[in-house]
Amino acid sequence: MQLSREQREAVERSGQDVCVVAGPGAGKTRVLTERFAWLVEQQNVDASRILAITFTEKAATEIKQRLIDRFAAQPDLRESIERAWVSTIDGFCARLLREHSIAAGVAPDFAVIDPAPAGRLLRESAEEALDTLFEERTVEMRRLLEAIDLSTSDEGNKADLAQALIDVLEAMRTSGAREIAGPSSAPGLFARARDLARIAAIGPDGMHGPRLREWAVRFAALPAGPPGLGHLAAAEIDVSLGSLKKGAPRDAAKELKLPAMWQ
Repeated sequence: MQLSREQREAVERSGQDVCVVAGPGAGKTRVLTERFAWLVEQQNVDASRILAITFTEKAATEIKQRLIDRFAAQPDLRESIERAWVSTIDGFCARLLREHSIAAGVAPDFAVIDPAPAGRLLRESAEEALDTLFEERTVEMRRLLEAIDLSTSDEGNKADLAQALIDVLEAMRTSGAREIAGPSSAPGLFARARDLARIAAIGPDGMHGPRLREWAVRFAALPAGPPGLGHLAAAEIDVSLGSLKKGAPRDAAKELKLPAMWQ
């Protein structure tokens, strides 16, 4: 089977990346096989320095067998081809870990668990971590559970803390993050917001509207301690910022929307 012009260009392109986009049965596996062989035969590249990744084990096996057949008459090359890195991404990672298990800190005879039992183990680990956290930091966990209960309705879905923990872990894993950044806060922001709310509270209704004044009175009466659920509830305001006049009330409403205040 002869390669088409486009396939030949993909096989023999050098000095830049190659992206092959084609439908099923269009010959992508053949192109990958031929490019591998071209690098070995024409560019004198050591087969052990070539990494070929495929989507399925079937395709990886097919490529490896085609290359072995291709170099059957060259024993030295065939031996190198048989050890070549041609596999799925999972197979590549498993082989890499086995060959460098000590550096990776894993047992050389490790086994890759299937997705279903892996998901169950992950879920169990998340639940155990939450149980431990509840034992060690009971007060904080009770406050968290109370906040979640207040933020959900009886008819809606209840928060799944274990799944939320798994989602955070997955986000950290995919982003390469090793720790969660600590909260940041703007010093004195809450005190300033309360002062601005007091200014709005003592102004006449006609200046900023009765709804804003009612809200400002309620917010200005909040205690000066660390912000909690009551502060969040009192900060809810359905007044459009665009409808407010410039000055203290508008500044107060804008500052109260800053997440840093609740850290």
